[in-house]
Amino acid sequence: MQKKRLIKENDYLVGSGANFTCAKISPNRCNVLAAGDDQNNIIIWKLTETNPRKRMTGKSPASTMIFSDSIQKLFTGTMSGMAHSWDIEKSTEIRSFRGHQAACSALCTSMSDTNLFTGGADAKVRVWDQRQEQCVATFREHGETVTCIRQSPDAKWIASGSSDGSVKIWDLRNNRMLQSFDFPG
Repeated sequence: MQKKRLIKENDYLVGSGANFTCAKISPNRCNVLAAGDDQNNIIIWKLTETNPRKRMTGKSPASTMIFSDSIQKLFTGTMSGMAHSWDIEKSTEIRSFRGHQAACSALCTSMSDTNLFTGGADAKVRVWDQRQEQCVATFREHGETVTCIRQSPDAKWIASGSSDGSVKIWDLRNNRMLQSFDFPG
């Protein structure tokens, strides 16, 4: 078993043998890069600097991530099926959301940042109320891993895509599927 060598950069330890599992560049020209590795680390860089600015450590490798619109929070989905919200400035976890029996593979936040939408390798889409810290809806109609989620501009519905070849539209007011579009075969 090969021992991993650690490099000290700006007081942050970065494993030289780490494999990155996901990465995201911040929206709104904030020039921030976040990346997760297979050693449960989340590293934050400014795009104009090569040394890491922040490091946060989770309990499982991140499989997907997104920034909040304000760039104050980072949301991660993990290989263990959990989602987490992080305070970037403080480098601390704000809360965790347990809800998928397999990897959390897709994330989206509502425009008001009150809801978090997660999709998993368990083929479920979940809607989380961040203020109440609980799941308020679960959609089970996909047959395979949920790979992407996006909210409509009017915040009335979300679309989720799956490796089963379907895109489904969900009504958030009534918590039901409105339409399913299948990949033409």
